[in-house]
Amino acid sequence: MTKKQGTLPSKIKVFDIKTLDYNKVIPIDELRKNQLQLIKENPFIEIKDNKTYTLAKIYRTSLRKGRTGILGGERRLASQIRRFRQFIGDQVKELVDITESAETKQQEEITRWEKKKEELKLEKERLEAERIQRHQDNLSVWEKGIKEEIDSVIDGQEMKLDEILAKVLNTTGNYEEFIAILLEKKDWFTTVYIPQKREALRLEAERVKLEEEQAELAKKQEAQRVKEEVDARLKSEELAEKKRVRLLPDKERLIETFELLNLPVIEKFKQNEAQKIYSDFTKDFAKLKKKYAEMAANL
Repeated sequence: MTKKQGTLPSKIKVFDIKTLDYNKVIPIDELRKNQLQLIKENPFIEIKDNKTYTLAKIYRTSLRKGRTGILGGERRLASQIRRFRQFIGDQVKELVDITESAETKQQEEITRWEKKKEELKLEKERLEAERIQRHQDNLSVWEKGIKEEIDSVIDGQEMKLDEILAKVLNTTGNYEEFIAILLEKKDWFTTVYIPQKREALRLEAERVKLEEEQAELAKKQEAQRVKEEVDARLKSEELAEKKRVRLLPDKERLIETFELLNLPVIEKFKQNEAQKIYSDFTKDFAKLKKKYAEMAANL
C-alpha cells in the first residue's frame, strides 16, 4: 500500500530587502546637500579676539547640530529597525510554534526507529562475530585434541598413529566458509605432523636399542673383568697355597690332609702304611725339619 506523502509547504514569499530604495528610507542626497551647505555657511574661523571667538563658537554649534541631527536620525531609524526585527521575531516564533511540536514528535519517532535499526544491526554483527568465533574455537579444540593424541603415542604404539590418521581423514563438520582451514589442518597433520612423529619414534627406538646394546656390552665387559679378577685371585691363592703346602713339614702336611678329609689324625697314623710313615717321621723328625728348612731357604 503506497503511503501518501506529506504536503510540503510552498516557498514563503517575503520582502526582498535588496529591492529597498535606501534613498526613500533616508534622504541621503538631501542630507548630504544640507551638510555641505553647513560647511559653506560655517567656515573655519581663526580666533584672534573675543568677536572671532564668539563667531567660532556659533559656527561650531551649527556644525554640531548638523552632525547630531544625522546621528539622532540614525538612532531613531535603528530603534525603528529594532522594533521591526522584534515584530518579525515574534511573528516567526508564533509561526514556528505551529509546526515545531509536530516536527519534534515526528523526529522522536524517526530517532526511535533509527535506534531500533542500529540495535538490530549491532545484534546481527554480534551474532556474526559469535558464529565466526564458534567455528574458530571448534577448529582449535579439534586441532589441540589431535595433537595431544599424537604427542601421547610412545615407542611400541606406532599402530595408534594409523588410527589417528584415519580419524583425521574422516573428520567432517559444518564449518561453512572455514572448511578451507579444516582442510589445511588435515593436510598438515597427514603430511607433516604425523610423519614427523613416526620419524621421532623410529629415532627414539634406535636410541633405546643402542643404549640397551651398550648397557649389555658394558655388563658383559664388567662380568668378564670380575671373572678375570676372581680367576686371578683364585690362581694367586692357589699358588700361595701350593707354596705354603710345600713349606709345611711332613707331619703338618699329613695332619692338614687328614683334617681336610675329616679323619682323626692320630688314628689314621696308626693305620696301615701311615703307621710306618709316622714311625719314620718320629725317628727322623730333626733331619726332615732341617731338610725343609733348607728347601724353604732355596725357594
